[in-house]
Formats: sequence, structure tokens, C-alpha cells
Amino acid sequence: MIYRGISTLIIIAVIVGAVLLGQQHFNRGAPASNPARAEEPGYSARDAELTETGADGRPLFRLNAETISQRPKDDSVQLDKVRMTYRAENSSQWALSAEHGTVRENNERIELAGDVRVVGVVPGTNGLAQILTDQLSFDTRTEIASTPEDVTLVWSGRELRGTGLIASLKDRQVKLESAVHGRFTP
Repeated sequence: MIYRGISTLIIIAVIVGAVLLGQQHFNRGAPASNPARAEEPGYSARDAELTETGADGRPLFRLNAETISQRPKDDSVQLDKVRMTYRAENSSQWALSAEHGTVRENNERIELAGDVRVVGVVPGTNGLAQILTDQLSFDTRTEIASTPEDVTLVWSGRELRGTGLIASLKDRQVKLESAVHGRFTP
């Protein structure tokens, strides 16, 4: 009788051990959740154009990019080889370009990076204005371009360099924040 009880316990132990080992083997072989899948874009396109219109129905800006892809995780849109045209409230026209860009917050903020160029003719002036930097944030609602990086400002053939910039395109005001260098001679 004791032998039957011991043999029954051994059989039960073998069955439980086999189930546990089989379950561990099955879990090791099962594919883990794919983290790359969570990073897939919501949409993507080549040679894309985004257009934002104002209250009057006319385009405020047109943004063209070689490639564009939405990131659902942070609700941003990533851009490569960016070109943008912008019409400010004061009717000045601006062209922006950069290697990369990110559109955030319902198209209200556009972040540009890599060889950023802002070029425009301000109404009432004779000169072409240019802002050259490596990084620029542009708020389409307030029409303010800003950067903490080194900046070159070229206007009517004159050049100023500085670190940090706040430019209100609608008010035609530019502020270089520090380390300003340049010379304006008559």
C-alpha cells in the first residue's frame, strides 16, 4: 500500500513537472510584443504638401516635404527636406527651408532643424531679410520665430551674428539675444 501511495505521488510530481517545464518552454518561444509596431507611423507620404488656411480662406502657409510621417504616440508629424511658404498678417511673405522638421500642437508650432533658412521681403522696405541658423521654432499663431542657437541675420546686404533670436514676423521686430556682432556703415 505504501508503494502505491509513493508511486502515485511520483506520477503526480512527474505530471506537474512536465506541465511546468512545458509552460516555461512555451513562454520562451512565444514572440514578445513588438515595440517597433507601437512606433509605426499613423500615415506617411512622399512629396507631400500640407496647407493651413486663415479665416479669409487664403493659405497662411504651405509646407512641402520630401517625406512626411505621423507619429501617433506624441501626435506629431515628422518631415524631411522641408520647404514652407508663409503669409504673415501684415502681408509679408516668407520662405522657410530646413533638412528636417516636426509639426506639433494642431499645426501651431513647427520645429525646423538642419541648415534652417528664413527668407522674406518685408512690406515697406527695399531689402531682402534672411535668418540663417541650425534650429528654429515657429509659432504660426503668434507668428514668432525663435531659437537659442547661433544665428546670422542678413538684411539689405548687412550682416549681424548673435546667439538666440526672437523674431515677430507680423510686427517686423527682431531681437538677437546675446553675443551680437556686426557693423553697419553708411
